[in-house]
Amino acid sequence: MRPFPTKDELLSWIRDNPGKAGKRDLARAFGIKGAERLELKRLLRELADDGAILSERRQLCPSGTLPPVSVISVVGPDPTGDLLARPERWEGDAPEPVIHLRVRPKDPKVSTGDRILARVSPHDDDPEHYSAIIVRQISAGADRILGIYRETRTGGRIEPIDKKATREWQIARGQEGDAQDGILVEAEALNRSRFGLPMGRVIACHGYPSAPGMVSLIAMVQHEA
Repeated sequence: MRPFPTKDELLSWIRDNPGKAGKRDLARAFGIKGAERLELKRLLRELADDGAILSERRQLCPSGTLPPVSVISVVGPDPTGDLLARPERWEGDAPEPVIHLRVRPKDPKVSTGDRILARVSPHDDDPEHYSAIIVRQISAGADRILGIYRETRTGGRIEPIDKKATREWQIARGQEGDAQDGILVEAEALNRSRFGLPMGRVIACHGYPSAPGMVSLIAMVQHEA
């Protein structure tokens, strides 16, 4: 009779079989049947309580890694125009990984704040960076704008760089964050009234438009518009 696997053996198998590490897969790999499945569940629960593994969408993976299929949120383009994303859930002592989203021609158009179910895989030469492809879009993010911040007596306004945007956004005092006059900022909508200017709050400051990388970012947004 095959001896029951130890927690170390279970963890080793999970690490060696990314994308196949579900409870049923483990039971099949170690020949666990019937009442023995209760013991398997107990050991997996202890591994999870110890922080050694995570359970995500019926998949098991070592702590500090992402499951092959994960929910991610689009952060926005980097200075070179590549879309970046972050994991919706991350546990472990390692820094949260950077996810590079590869958008294929057939994929839906995604933007900052969108939640996506994606297939992810770590880079061979850099485990802190992952590549991802879209499985499906879960939800759209909050209405956002990228533009130039202008200080006013009552707070500020944002001049959008998107050619399709027809109105500036108003930023009330206290909602400008670290924004300064003339810098490129990202803001999210607080309301979208049919009358008057949209109200928003600054959520990210990207620097002056003439700074390295900003010219290409602005050009990319204007081109897509």
